[in-house]
Amino acid sequence: IDQKFKDSLVGRKKLFNVNSLSFREFLRFKKEEDLLKVLPTEYKAEGYELKQKIALSNYEKLKQYFDEYNIFGGYPRVVLDKEDKKAVLAEIAFSYLKKDVYESNIKKEEAFFKLIKILANQVGQLVNANELSSTLGVTQPTVDHFLYVLQKSFHISLVKPFSTNIRKELTKMPKVFFRDVGLRNFFADNFKPMVARQDKGELFENIVYRSLIERFEDYDIRFWRTQAGNEVDFVIEDKFAIEAKYNEKSINLKKYENWKQSYPNIPIDFIVYEKSNTQYSFRLWEPWEI
Repeated sequence: IDQKFKDSLVGRKKLFNVNSLSFREFLRFKKEEDLLKVLPTEYKAEGYELKQKIALSNYEKLKQYFDEYNIFGGYPRVVLDKEDKKAVLAEIAFSYLKKDVYESNIKKEEAFFKLIKILANQVGQLVNANELSSTLGVTQPTVDHFLYVLQKSFHISLVKPFSTNIRKELTKMPKVFFRDVGLRNFFADNFKPMVARQDKGELFENIVYRSLIERFEDYDIRFWRTQAGNEVDFVIEDKFAIEAKYNEKSINLKKYENWKQSYPNIPIDFIVYEKSNTQYSFRLWEPWEI
């Protein structure tokens, strides 16, 4: 539909992006309004305090729901299903994607589905269209078209690099994330709980990205990476940065010295999946506090 518009429609349209359920919406579907009351209403770089201290029983319930959301995602039918969430996800994945394939006039359907599986197993990594074309045995323009369709049908996002010095900072290649982690897990064929996963770090970075798109415009979310290998997961509105870590013990502040020297006015926060009560010299947030 988008490609058929010859006119930009400037001033005559308003776009609404309707994602799958956010974690807050997920809690509403679960009729857990009380848990919503303790969550912050906005995320700010200078930090905030929760509205009230979460009771241990509520904290454990919140973590349990968050774990379910991280594995099966936020498609409403999946959230409400009590029998076989995997089967519902399979139906959604294939029925919608086949519709996208048909309407987008994609001829190499097998290569298209193979690309989705590849992307599902490399979330948070750079997307090299030339390399993918060799792997899939199709031309680079074909891969570019596949990626265009997946973005326009809101299955994936390609996050662009943040850069103020093109010579020092890397490449124009984007990083890929899925807009629903349940769909990602389906194509990665992995529904294990977070604690048992080999890809917990990559999945958690995708989870943080999914939370960020509820707060910020897509074009305001970028990442930073240099040729020397320095990296920050997300840079938001050129105002603050976020690093997603599964475990706080993996945080090495020395790795971010280059960032601090390059951008002293852009503070960096850490979002962690497993957070202890240990006091640190930097800010740590729970993922549902974004």
